[in-house]
Amino acid sequence: THLQDLLQTAIGDHQAEIEQRDITLTSDLPTEPIRVQADPYWLGRTFSKLIFNAVGHTITNGQVSIRLYRTNDDKPQAVIEIQDGGPGYDPEMLPQIFEPFSQVTEGEQPGTLLNLTCGRDVIREHGGEISIQSDPDTGNTFTVRLRLTPPTPPETAPDTPTS
Repeated sequence: THLQDLLQTAIGDHQAEIEQRDITLTSDLPTEPIRVQADPYWLGRTFSKLIFNAVGHTITNGQVSIRLYRTNDDKPQAVIEIQDGGPGYDPEMLPQIFEPFSQVTEGEQPGTLLNLTCGRDVIREHGGEISIQSDPDTGNTFTVRLRLTPPTPPETAPDTPTS
């Protein structure tokens, strides 16, 4: 599964609201495909929900940033960062933010964070992890890490008999 394709589709899911609320969306997606072994439906829905959350939490005329890159360490991973342009979550809430029925009482979208719980579960089912960093001045950044699909070896031509 190409992560760029899933992220572009997820961004498109929310384009109307982004334009209506005058939100600037920036995406930093590499041109070289980044592939993971994944169910594109569920992973795509998860990205869509994370972007929905970011757009909903961003102030009008604010900014949402999406970044995709690969790590170059001994266990390469795909990293997706989705940053909103709203107020950060209460620091006391962060330890339970991915727990079922966590409540948000401040910000533009009060209510439960069930989408985050479901998203965490999908990411875990794909062998990945999700985390959040929150800052009152710069908003929230959700980071998803997924194992890369091993590269396929180049095809070799069959041996040809010599005469």
